[in-house]
Amino acid sequence: MKAKLTIITLLFCLLLVGCNKVATPNVQNPEDDLRPEEHYQKQVMRIVAVHDNNFEYVLMPEDGVDLSVNIIGDNIDGLVEEFDEIAIECEQTGANVKIEIIGEIFDFKLLNVVWDEQEKELVNSDVIKEYDEIENSSIYIKTSLPCGMANKVIEWKNKENKEFRMFISQDGYGFSGSVIWSK
Repeated sequence: MKAKLTIITLLFCLLLVGCNKVATPNVQNPEDDLRPEEHYQKQVMRIVAVHDNNFEYVLMPEDGVDLSVNIIGDNIDGLVEEFDEIAIECEQTGANVKIEIIGEIFDFKLLNVVWDEQEKELVNSDVIKEYDEIENSSIYIKTSLPCGMANKVIEWKNKENKEFRMFISQDGYGFSGSVIWSK
């Protein structure tokens, strides 16, 4: 009887020890899994090929770009291997905007815009830079990126003379990598 009581006590102790390990959560500090900040690298989307209404892209490390936009134009050769680089510096700097053009666009303009109190809208005030035609190019604009109302706009046309317009400002969500189809 004493042996049975000892075995039952021993089994009960083992059960308690085993349940104790199951009941005790394995708590880890979530910050232990985070990599140090120097390992993070900002990436931007680079479109490498366009087929009908689809495109292929890769994520490229890009330090110093605050806003990235991709414009898909006309007469695309399929795979884009090289991009010409165009640099534009505005009066107010502090942010870098990258506009990548895949294919061809026409009448590209970078303009200042101001608020028109009578019309209750942003209107073009003066042209900073303009190009008749741009093909497979990366345009780097040093400018300011206001969090509120935009102070710059880009305008362009496709081969059918349809006009497109995009205001340059922070979107408030931190998203970079918009794609605009010029069709």
